[in-house]
Order: sequence, then structure tokens, then C-alpha cells
Amino acid sequence: RQVQHLADLGLVERTRDPEDGRASLVAATDEAVRRLTDVQEHRRKFLDERLGDWDESELAAFAEVLHRYNSALNQPTDR
Repeated sequence: RQVQHLADLGLVERTRDPEDGRASLVAATDEAVRRLTDVQEHRRKFLDERLGDWDESELAAFAEVLHRYNSALNQPTDR
């Protein structure tokens, strides 16, 4: 259903898998790539505006702590 919705929006194209006619290959359209690029540029600009006055050592320290945080969240639990 999700792929069909993206296809309806013109963000992906489906083609028949040449090796297995029951399957479809899905690829992003030029419009999807354009939208993703726009979002990346917007996020980069936003972060530059907010963090532009941080010096390199502050950014490096933040990146290290953020990496540790993400690693901790991705650790398997004993449950």
C-alpha cells in the first residue's frame, strides 16, 4: 500500500522484474530526488543558522556525544 501511495504521488516508478514477473522493481522518480534534495538543503541551512556560531571544538564534542547517545539507543536489550 505504501509503494502504491508513493506511485500515485509520482514519487516512485514500478517496473516488472525481468527475472521474476511476479515481482516489481521500484525506483525513485526525478521528482522524488528533487524533493529529497530540497529537504536536505533546507535542513542544512537550518542547522547552519542555528549552529553557525559554534566553534569546531564545540561541534566535535557535540558530534561525539550524539554518536554515543545513538549507539546506546541501538544496543540490544536483555528483555
